[in-house]
Amino acid sequence: ANPLPIRNNVQPSMIALSSDSLQENQPSGTTIGTLSTTDIDAGQTHIYALVSGMGSTDNSSFSIAGSNLIANFSADFENKSSYSIRLRTTDNLGCSFEQAFTIIVKDVNDAPTGLLLSNNQIDENQPNNSTIGNLSAIDTDANETFTYSLVAGAGGADNGSFNLNGNVLRANAAFNFENQALYSVRVQVADKANNVYVDTFKVIVNNVNDVPTDIVIITDSVIENAATNTIITSLTTTDEDISQTHTYSFNNVAGNDNALF
Repeated sequence: ANPLPIRNNVQPSMIALSSDSLQENQPSGTTIGTLSTTDIDAGQTHIYALVSGMGSTDNSSFSIAGSNLIANFSADFENKSSYSIRLRTTDNLGCSFEQAFTIIVKDVNDAPTGLLLSNNQIDENQPNNSTIGNLSAIDTDANETFTYSLVAGAGGADNGSFNLNGNVLRANAAFNFENQALYSVRVQVADKANNVYVDTFKVIVNNVNDVPTDIVIITDSVIENAATNTIITSLTTTDEDISQTHTYSFNNVAGNDNALF
């Protein structure tokens, strides 16, 4: 009888990766997928390596542990949405096969990372619901929508003095510099996935020169037959603004006796 021919070891023909995608923001060291090899030679074992060549642009960002492909970075979809690598599989008799892969980064709705207020000052005595400033959010996701709210917590002591109309921060009342010149407000922004960010803002009340509210005289009488230029009284003024000086003059209207003084 003729002996059976001995078949030579055949090169592997394909590399498979169980998953070729990675969610952004996963920690460095995350496993992307498991590698396997198509090989007509039964009973073969295979080892894997990242190799240079066509499609190996991003090899340095990955590593292999056994048959697992590992990401050596935390992916950020907004920064880079796909990576190109080149892999080699080698069987236990030394035959190898190489194949390029594209690793896709899946976008995840990121939480807002900041809050801005366009203006944080308001003049005193402005009417209720006067606009202080517009709120805006910092978020890496494009085409986001945001909802703003006043929330309790550190820095929110004066929330009751404000209200929000959409993204507009407004005063709940006419502020008085002489009563309180600085307010603290705590604001939350939520994106369409309900990821939130919270920040506090200081609102400054600007002092405005208030109108005097009264003229006070010590006495309002004079003895008859007093000489011309006799002093009747001293005048003082009631005025919210401290350290003010005042001048006085007659307000002449028909029928009064200003001309006698």
